[in-house]
Amino acid sequence: MSGTDRGASTPVTLTEAEALLFRGLQHLQEDHEAEGTEDLEAAAQAGWLEARYQLALLYARKGRRRGSLRQQAIDHLSAIISASGPDAAPTLSAGLDRVHFALGGLIAEGSSDEDLAQGITSYREGLTLNPLSATGHNQLGRLLLRAGQPLGALGEYKVALQLDPEMRAAYSDLAHLLFHHVKPDDLAEEFSHIVEDFGERAPAVLARLSQELVELGRGQVYRGLYTKGHQLKNLMGMGGSRLLRLTRSLAGESPDLTQIRAQVDELRADQERLYEEWVGYLSSMTPD
Repeated sequence: MSGTDRGASTPVTLTEAEALLFRGLQHLQEDHEAEGTEDLEAAAQAGWLEARYQLALLYARKGRRRGSLRQQAIDHLSAIISASGPDAAPTLSAGLDRVHFALGGLIAEGSSDEDLAQGITSYREGLTLNPLSATGHNQLGRLLLRAGQPLGALGEYKVALQLDPEMRAAYSDLAHLLFHHVKPDDLAEEFSHIVEDFGERAPAVLARLSQELVELGRGQVYRGLYTKGHQLKNLMGMGGSRLLRLTRSLAGESPDLTQIRAQVDELRADQERLYEEWVGYLSSMTPD
């Protein structure tokens, strides 16, 4: 039974919807997106929430280029939350916390403060269902930092590291917060709080955190040197252009100008060598 064979008035049972779900997923794996989407939509309309979840993931990936698909992803995730309950549980293999996290991330991509606030609320609801999600806490921290709540973000990053001591993203995000939002004079106090919070693990946490801070500082130095270097390069280029115009203006045959022309030619050659050396140096300063 293909998608085109199903009449609009023909009801689809949950058993048939499950078959459509798996067939739709198979179509997507085989890059038959249109057929897979049609089967998943039919399964979703029949009440199979996992189909809605898979559609939301698909539309979310594509929706970064098309806003209408992003909204469809939000609608599917919202429908899952509205329909969640004991009777709906068998038709959703993903945890409901992941649905809240996905919804929060999508909504927070909006441009308004209200979108950001709704995204934060959705993440908090997901963490109520699964308070042990290190990724959920870390993502919530990012949203709180965007909302101008660095203290809240700091707490969420620490919880993420408590739950997953090897979570690189949490170290990076915590270092970013300390680097940009904590005054150097207050950094020692923040480190002492980390010692209190992490106990025996504090040395390892501080070592990883210090590495991330060093990388941030190095990156800032690179960016500063690269920006200033481009300013100097532009000045060199302007000087070279003026020297070239001067050389051309001295292109006459008057013997009195022969020595001046030679000196200007030497100066222009030096300027060109300096310019090429500086361009090469700037290329080496671009961080990978």
